[in-house]
Amino acid sequence: DVLSGPALDSIRHTGERDLERISGAISGIPFTRRVIDGFESATLILDEAVNTNADLIVLGTSCKHGFSETSLGARTAEIIGSASCPILTVGPRVPAPPEGAISFQRILYATDFSSPARKAAAIAIGLGHVEGAKVYLCHVIGKKEESRKPGCDEASFASLRALVPEEAKSWCSAECVVEHGKAAEGILGLAKRVNADLIVLGAHKHSYWLSLIHSGIVAAVLVSAQCPVLTVAGGQNNGA
Repeated sequence: DVLSGPALDSIRHTGERDLERISGAISGIPFTRRVIDGFESATLILDEAVNTNADLIVLGTSCKHGFSETSLGARTAEIIGSASCPILTVGPRVPAPPEGAISFQRILYATDFSSPARKAAAIAIGLGHVEGAKVYLCHVIGKKEESRKPGCDEASFASLRALVPEEAKSWCSAECVVEHGKAAEGILGLAKRVNADLIVLGAHKHSYWLSLIHSGIVAAVLVSAQCPVLTVAGGQNNGA
């Protein structure tokens, strides 16, 4: 309401021009372009995803400093916490992809063993169902009392192996990894070691990890990862 008509028209024109430029590189798939007016961008994106029955939302974040919700962006944090479909986030350290079709050859799936873990694992394994692909299933054990329990590592390995369906074991090249320390550091360190080209985070909307968007764990992975990050939260469909 505080912007004049000419100012709004200029903003709309810039948005339409940018979308036209981006869509000029698209070929072989149908697409639509829309410029939507409004100040609550996260709400508008979420509503658009519902209205179009989207299987996936793709977001870019350009923040380069810090691991807080502010560095991630309040819009991105809200969408991750509220979307009804998976979110693919492309952070500032992700290099430009090669031309042509993209396939994920080294997928790192990290889980906190919350209830939607099987759904997220199924997506990670399904995305890895291409020739030569490998899926790393990872759980990070914190430095507190959990890591001192006898048999903690063995139990984590068993839980990770249980996420791979029997029918997938004949074609899925999967490796289970248990890390110790801070969750974000463990995930990012493993991703770097295996040269992952996709990270999949499976967590319940109200679980430990996603509740810590505000204090930085999920934000740290999204902002610092050198590959795209697919976030699958509880309540999301598995259309992707």
